[in-house]
Amino acid sequence: MIELFSDYVLHFERYFILSRQSMLVIQWCLTGLALLYVVSFHPKVSRRRLFFYAGIALRLILVGALSFELAHQMKAAEFSNLYIEEQDALLPFMQFLLFGYILLVSFHYMMTLAEKGGKGLFFAFDIAVMTMPFFQSLFGSAVYLKENGADLEQLLLVLVLLIGVPGLMICLFFQLYWKRNRYVLLSIFYIVTIGGFFIKKLGYEFFPLNVFLTMLGFLMTYHLLNGSRKPFLMVKRVLAAGTAVFFTLLLNPFYNLADAAFTISHPEVSDVVDANFQPVSVKEAKQTVSSFFPTDSLIYLSATNQDFHNVYHFKTKDYEAYVDGWTGVITNYYNQKEPSGNILSDQAYIKRSKQFLREHGRELDKQIKAKVSRDDDEVSVEFYREGQDPELGTMRFTWRKETLMTFHENVSVYNLEKVKQARFSGQDIERDVETVYRKLDMPVQPYQLADFNLSLLFNLNSASINVKTSDGTEMAFHPVTGALTAITFKSESALPYRGQELEKRLLSLFDQDLSQLKRVELEKDLIEFQKKESDAVLNTSWTMTKHEEGAYLTVRKDIRKADEKPPYTYADGEKAFRKVSEHYQKGLVYYKRTKLVIVSDGDQKSRYAWLVIIQPFGSNEHDAYLVDAVTNEVKQFDDK
Repeated sequence: MIELFSDYVLHFERYFILSRQSMLVIQWCLTGLALLYVVSFHPKVSRRRLFFYAGIALRLILVGALSFELAHQMKAAEFSNLYIEEQDALLPFMQFLLFGYILLVSFHYMMTLAEKGGKGLFFAFDIAVMTMPFFQSLFGSAVYLKENGADLEQLLLVLVLLIGVPGLMICLFFQLYWKRNRYVLLSIFYIVTIGGFFIKKLGYEFFPLNVFLTMLGFLMTYHLLNGSRKPFLMVKRVLAAGTAVFFTLLLNPFYNLADAAFTISHPEVSDVVDANFQPVSVKEAKQTVSSFFPTDSLIYLSATNQDFHNVYHFKTKDYEAYVDGWTGVITNYYNQKEPSGNILSDQAYIKRSKQFLREHGRELDKQIKAKVSRDDDEVSVEFYREGQDPELGTMRFTWRKETLMTFHENVSVYNLEKVKQARFSGQDIERDVETVYRKLDMPVQPYQLADFNLSLLFNLNSASINVKTSDGTEMAFHPVTGALTAITFKSESALPYRGQELEKRLLSLFDQDLSQLKRVELEKDLIEFQKKESDAVLNTSWTMTKHEEGAYLTVRKDIRKADEKPPYTYADGEKAFRKVSEHYQKGLVYYKRTKLVIVSDGDQKSRYAWLVIIQPFGSNEHDAYLVDAVTNEVKQFDDK
């Protein structure tokens, strides 16, 4: 239960819902209002006057906090471009309205639940604040429709949801504000309010309507409750006191329920990080995009909520581009400009594609074939490694006339020595293939590179350089250490061994002794050989699988998290964050996130570490750090 509560509290941190500054504003304002609630019981204090001025001060503070959020977004991106690209650039602003502004003003209203009058000014002000995002949404929609052409159905939907519904609800609200006994109107009001919670499925552009209806729904409910008669006075006082106690315990900035839970609850390990690889920095990724596709407009980094940036997503007014966060290649490019020039021959498109690669420092391997296909006015040029299925199209260019419209890059078509993250040469592969056959007492077979799997390199089981031999044997090697990670034989009968001797020989390919492993028969034709690391951080095993009654035989190394609960709490993660935050000026950490991970090189001793993600104020990019859980040593994750 404690772990579940801690996990819920950290939801806001993990998904960058509220900035650290916003959380501090919420905590201190709630605590201040709770203290004023206690002071209001003094006989010489006018409760109505006290909370009237407190309400004015609270809203001034909240307007300042909204301005801070807006300043961050203005500094992090150019709104004119973001509107055109339909980016949800104001999402943090909207989230503070929902989880900050509405929460705090609702808390203020609850403290005065037993008091009559003096609320009209605040009602009008809060409703006015909630209408602000509509102007942004209308402006963004207008620019989008201007750029992309007006769709009548879309235009009507925008007008109804961003003008018609808010206008109707404001009219209903003030009708009911003066005459609460209009039950038909009241039913319509709540039906629309509740229905508004399902509108978010239509997309971000209608999120302002969700926030607006949430505020309006609370205000009407509060107004009805506040206007009830004296028999409910005790209920109102109990509700006010209960609200003050609950939120003070939950959100005070000194020591709250979450802090207490963090000291005894243990986090789960979120990822296993391969220390052999270092990710591509955002600076390198942006430089790659600007080099391949120069543009005068802003190159904006989108989808920045990832820990490792497995893929960088960049957008401009002219195109979208995706850069792999580990190899630095352009996984996808989409040109949004109109094509120009003439239609060329197949050979001309192949030549133009190769020239494009050479101009940007890319060189195809010698064993690469080309395939050209045409579909209406589009011409696709695909490069693939010899012996590979050409339908896979490992690298693809799509041309319209003389304009490159889409581009998909893949490292498998390049020379191994030129590939980032691969420190395993062709000579190393040749030596290791010979070693495999020698250990099996079989004649060495010719081989060729099949493909490189260098995506999601933080996962110990994902990275590989794949080789296929002339007898159909497939091998996978680690790109850095060169260790064999998997092998598949086309037929078990082709191997010169059977039974326990076969198992012994196959495990020797992975430098393992059968007598030192625990043999577990999971099911028919699936055997697992288990080995546990001495520090109990990781479990390593090798699975032997027979496919189609021996037609194929596969042995694969698998690394998994140990079953033991990590000896660390969420409070240790907070200490790791404070250690990293020393590198930043005070107050400049806008978002932060901490996760417990395991760092391993795949062979030697593994260790626990805290992955600390920090997004500075005024930037939509973030920094990643690894903090050793034992020594507290800090290392920047993409530090070269």
